[in-house]
Amino acid sequence: MSQNRKTNESFATSDAITASHLRFPFSLIQTLGVAVIILDLQGRITHFNRAAELSSSYRSNEVVGRRPWDFLISQEDAQILEQSFETLKSSGLQTEMDTVWITRDGKRRTFHWSNAPVQDENGKLRWVVDVFVDITEAKASELHLSNAKKELEAERLMSQFLAEASYRIYTSNLAIEKRMELLSALPVPTISDWSFLVLQGREPGAFLKAAYHWDYTKSESISKLLSSKTNNNILRFISKARSHPFFPNGDIAEVSTPEEMELLKVLGWCYWICIPIEGVHPRTRGAFLLASATNDRNDLRNCKQTAEELIRRVTPLLDQANLYEDTIQAIQMRDEFIATASHELRTPLTSLRMQMELLKNQPTAEFITSPMGQKLISSAVQQLNKLSKLVMDMLDTVYISLGKIRLKPERFDLRDLVQSVVNQLKAVASLKGVVIQMKLNTPVVGNWDKFRLEQLLVNLIVNAINFGKSKPLIVKTEASQKSAFIEVEDHGPGIRLEDRERIFDRFQQVSSSASGGLGLGLYIARQIARSHGGDITVESQLNQGSKFIVELPR
Repeated sequence: MSQNRKTNESFATSDAITASHLRFPFSLIQTLGVAVIILDLQGRITHFNRAAELSSSYRSNEVVGRRPWDFLISQEDAQILEQSFETLKSSGLQTEMDTVWITRDGKRRTFHWSNAPVQDENGKLRWVVDVFVDITEAKASELHLSNAKKELEAERLMSQFLAEASYRIYTSNLAIEKRMELLSALPVPTISDWSFLVLQGREPGAFLKAAYHWDYTKSESISKLLSSKTNNNILRFISKARSHPFFPNGDIAEVSTPEEMELLKVLGWCYWICIPIEGVHPRTRGAFLLASATNDRNDLRNCKQTAEELIRRVTPLLDQANLYEDTIQAIQMRDEFIATASHELRTPLTSLRMQMELLKNQPTAEFITSPMGQKLISSAVQQLNKLSKLVMDMLDTVYISLGKIRLKPERFDLRDLVQSVVNQLKAVASLKGVVIQMKLNTPVVGNWDKFRLEQLLVNLIVNAINFGKSKPLIVKTEASQKSAFIEVEDHGPGIRLEDRERIFDRFQQVSSSASGGLGLGLYIARQIARSHGGDITVESQLNQGSKFIVELPR
């Protein structure tokens, strides 16, 4: 029903009652399909028709003599209706408006209301007639339609935002840090006031972080927050995001230090939405936090859905950035490998060529059997062995990276293998002034690939000889019910905490005292241990030495 129709119906009913008052009995109002209430000049109800009874759940005999604004009209409209009644009495000015009834059972119903005077034969005001047209369902339909329009518009805006955000990430710089910076800025200020993004870094236990606030004056606080977030707090933060997407104030305190809490107060934090990030790439793991600095953003559900959809769309693009970074690093490693391999191969080849030239110039049996000839031949064999070791290391690296390392396990006592390897390397150790001590007590019997474990031991012991500073090193074996242990301990310069994992990467040498090589020995040793279902770890203190611990299942 349109507003004009409501008005016309209300006034037409009022006019009909006014005009027919002297010609028809008051029972006429009982036949009308709209609620009609007639008031005396004190505002008391004298007539309450059947439609009014049905709409209000009150019976006529319950309301006669009462004023409607005292019990029937809602509190917010009661004073207006009472004032309109007084205005009509004093000036004859009629009123119409929408008003709310409170029914007998406490329900709220909306009516379009109008009033009109009723006069006697002498033109004197005798009654006031109020006509109420029930528009509750019409108002509900209007509200539903209005809300539907708002929802459609909100969905359109969010779809547009998500499309634009995805496009901007897709066309952005492929560097992961750049994409993180852009992603942290995209939801601000559309769905949040500021954001905090964290992803797994390249090094174990390290994280990449980005944040953005709409208020540029808060940039210093944002920078402090990025630098203050400790790794332990970040891990707890990510764990919290997976289990509790909405952060109450108490929960955020659990994953923040007191200093960070002060920064959060500056940034503003009325509510949080935290979305976990779970990409295909192992480094595309983390969480995205969106924060509101005020209470104005109260539609948490829609914000969460939008944030989740944004993360769903951009996660493959973050995977892409990490893969791009891996590719660039692989190319750099390849170039470094070629340069290192060329240098390492050139040295023994140059020496070998010179020795072969000397032998070529002195091809007599007398020279070959002389001390000088034997020294040249021995040196040539050493250079060939070095070349063979370099080539074998390169081949092993390729086989490991392709997952093609094959084991041939056999049952033997690990002590026998350690004794054999130490005997092989005693001459090398003595040249460096290093004494190898062995602690081989109880038998350590198991099923392992003897050739590969020999390779592992050689790499670990040679590494200890090279970095042992001419001090004794200890090789020890132990056993538990399920595992065997080999410990190789030196008294060299030690390894910094941040380097203790990196030394097991390919082509890595963390000390300037390294005696050449491709930097593959520890990498190959760890991969051999892992191929047996075990691992190698390192314990170290600067200037006190390092202990490499091999654990192998028996």
